[in-house]
Amino acid sequence: MASSSSKKIILKTLEGDAFEVDEMFINQCKKIKHFIDGKFINTITISLKISTPILSKIIQYVKKHDEYGVAASEAKKKRLQAWDANFMKVDMNALYDILTAASNLGHEKLLELACRTVADKIRGKSPEQIRQTFNIENDLTPEEEEENRRMYSFFFE
Repeated sequence: MASSSSKKIILKTLEGDAFEVDEMFINQCKKIKHFIDGKFINTITISLKISTPILSKIIQYVKKHDEYGVAASEAKKKRLQAWDANFMKVDMNALYDILTAASNLGHEKLLELACRTVADKIRGKSPEQIRQTFNIENDLTPEEEEENRRMYSFFFE
């Protein structure tokens, strides 16, 4: 049996680009870890429905978080939070792709960060502003909207 250091894990993007990742990356991606657990000795290639730019960003995220470690000092945690905030300054399409990829990979911390970013974009906005932010078409009639405002008035306070 090969040692864990000889395992080669290749992730292929939608465009066909290949990224070799280490077990640290896989350990943070629960769904991939579960998928490959015990299934290979030396090399495995996994094709993902993730674009090259998004997988690159996710690898960057994992490396940065590994660099800081779990037992980071308060100062390092604050720097990492600032880095995370800057990392998530992306357009809506990229944010959606990161959120979807984090969910599909089973990367809980990145998924939480992406969801928190979406929540921050929604917080304090009216339904119309949310529709505009996320490019959502309003398919309710004025009567349906009024009924929703009556039924769920506590949301509109």
